[in-house]
Amino acid sequence: MLEEFGGGKFGLFSGVACLVQLVARRSSSATKREDRLVERRIEEPSLMKPNTEVPADMTRLRVQFIPSSYTEDQGFLSLGHREPSSRSHRAVVSSHDRQWHVKVTFKGELLSQLTLTRPFSLPQGSAGKPTNSKGEGLRRRLDLKSLISCIDFGRLTLLQDTVTEIELTIAANKDSQRLEVLPLSMRPELAATSYNEVAHLLRYSIREDSSRVIYPLYVRDSSPVREIWADDIQKKEDISGAVYRVQLSNAAAGQEYIFKAIDRPFYHPTDTAVIQQELRNLKDLFRVPNIVRLAGIVISTNPYQTQKSCKDGLVVLRGLLLEYHPGGTLEEALKIGIPPQTCIIWATQVAAALHQLHRRGITHMDLKPSNIVVDSQGNAMLIDVSGIGGTTYEWKSPEIRQEINPFSLPFRNRKWNDIWAFGQLVAKMATSSGTDSMNEIVRATTKDDPTSRIDLSTVTTMLKKYSQEQQLGGSILHY
Repeated sequence: MLEEFGGGKFGLFSGVACLVQLVARRSSSATKREDRLVERRIEEPSLMKPNTEVPADMTRLRVQFIPSSYTEDQGFLSLGHREPSSRSHRAVVSSHDRQWHVKVTFKGELLSQLTLTRPFSLPQGSAGKPTNSKGEGLRRRLDLKSLISCIDFGRLTLLQDTVTEIELTIAANKDSQRLEVLPLSMRPELAATSYNEVAHLLRYSIREDSSRVIYPLYVRDSSPVREIWADDIQKKEDISGAVYRVQLSNAAAGQEYIFKAIDRPFYHPTDTAVIQQELRNLKDLFRVPNIVRLAGIVISTNPYQTQKSCKDGLVVLRGLLLEYHPGGTLEEALKIGIPPQTCIIWATQVAAALHQLHRRGITHMDLKPSNIVVDSQGNAMLIDVSGIGGTTYEWKSPEIRQEINPFSLPFRNRKWNDIWAFGQLVAKMATSSGTDSMNEIVRATTKDDPTSRIDLSTVTTMLKKYSQEQQLGGSILHY
């Protein structure tokens, strides 16, 4: 089938010069092509590979591209190369009753291969110049989508219930020549791409996508926390890419929550571990005051499930549903100014919550104003309690700032870091409120020698004493 690319109305271009002219014409109209779900139906009968069982309906497949899933290696800019050495796009290949999630990756520099194939056909002076204009990036994305739409997926062995990565290379050496020839369907859109010149040289390999979003198997336990199906989540506001303000389809009107999703932009496999650890911690801290409460566990069937009609598929974790507190963050309150009595109350509440973490062998490791929110009654609530989600340099104690992996430090070192960060937090609140009543606490919690820093139970006792001495009363300031 690949030999047929040599002739016919949509055959190979005679040279790269023709290709460059065509690309120039395409670039002017490329922005008119919408980046939306695109469907291609593969209707031609496919020759099956020997000893490979492929369902009959694999000869009629749709390719549905996942929006905003195109990525490319940006390192070529700093290296002075003309183009990225890797580019990928994700899609869902489906028949009437099955679907396969795929990631198609082209490895190599296409322009370099074209130069080798037709060394005198590129415009003079084009070699060696990085091509990362907005138009060039769009062209690379659209070309890869066109190539993917021409792949005869019915002749590939796609993996079930996961993401199949199909890595494409150009057969430029003996190692790549040992790989299997990429099965392509003759289509006009391939002739209009940069891949047309090397289509007969494309080889492929298949493996499970190591960069896929990992959804862990959900196992029910005796926890009182309710289960929420992902389909019942209605997003109202995107707060930070993986954190959303949401409502539930079957909840009372006006009731809002925070949804922390596993899937996110720039996902890394450690993101799944962070959510799992936060879930364990929140279950352990379920009834502890001044720590955000877990409102539900968001679950679904496996998003990568191949059999569409399977009702007994595996149930996986999709994220956490947390109570929503509308009072904003401490970071926002500091900008407005905090009354002295509220400052002491919030400091006491945060110290008590942090002390409860430490009693359970948990450290926060990222204590800062944006990780404290204010509830509707004006109380300070500690959030992001996974203990492994990340750190902020200026909120790390001096002795651990050079640590490559501070989460691997012994518990006592991580505890000292939390105490130091708490002291810095109190200093910020004291400055905002214009009070110096807590200077002693700031000095005692931020000493250079971590072993001489006072513990949080002592801090709580001192704060209660300050409150009594000043005879604080009245209501807490609401934000």
